[in-house]
Amino acid sequence: MLFAAKTLHGLEDLSADLPGARSLVRRPPSPRLRKRLRMRPGLERQLDWSRVFTADEIDALTLEPLADEERMLALHAGLARRWHERARVDAINARLETDRELFLVGDLLPKVDRMSMAHSLEVRVPFLDNDLADFVLAQPGASKVRGGQVKWMLRRFASTVLPPETAGRRKQGFDVPLSDWLRGPLREVLTDFLGERTVRERGLFRPEAVAALVGAHLEGQVDHGERLWALVVLEGWMQATLDRRPAGQRP
Repeated sequence: MLFAAKTLHGLEDLSADLPGARSLVRRPPSPRLRKRLRMRPGLERQLDWSRVFTADEIDALTLEPLADEERMLALHAGLARRWHERARVDAINARLETDRELFLVGDLLPKVDRMSMAHSLEVRVPFLDNDLADFVLAQPGASKVRGGQVKWMLRRFASTVLPPETAGRRKQGFDVPLSDWLRGPLREVLTDFLGERTVRERGLFRPEAVAALVGAHLEGQVDHGERLWALVVLEGWMQATLDRRPAGQRP
């Protein structure tokens, strides 16, 4: 958000602006990645990285058309205009500023705050220190990504106080191993919440479409971990909120 720490989705999205950035994407291109590379640089392509389902994918699951791509994008029309204005001056900082407006305040910080408070922990984010943030925000994007190296400025400083193996270590995210859990300790929850009976009784999704996602994931054909978890959470919320019963408890 400040130092351009993103690798795959940050630099791939900048592929139109940074020579050689696509070479940093170290995995075979998926259909969704190929679609992103065909999209024009802009907010829509950047937002596509944070989407679990596209509008078309939602409609492929539901019994009746439900999603409206234009209405979804209209929510961010003002941000899209600012994105293009910023990108004309500094393409890298334009993407970073957008992530700060959406991803940081709408995803990362709330999750850290909720989970830390749930365990009586006080968590601080030193990179968001006012003075440090003001300094980094004023720096050009070229000082944050240089020669295909993300976090260039941060790594350069770190190399003066940390061992080379630490300062140059690859980025390590904090992803939860949902995919493995859904094939292991949460498999029963998955097959219960998204089983044919549950899906059919809910009357929102096409049972065969959901079953195809579940089956492909459990067999290791495709990693649908994020999508399936979103559907599990949705079903759990509907049981607790709409059905007024503990999630997972049969009526």
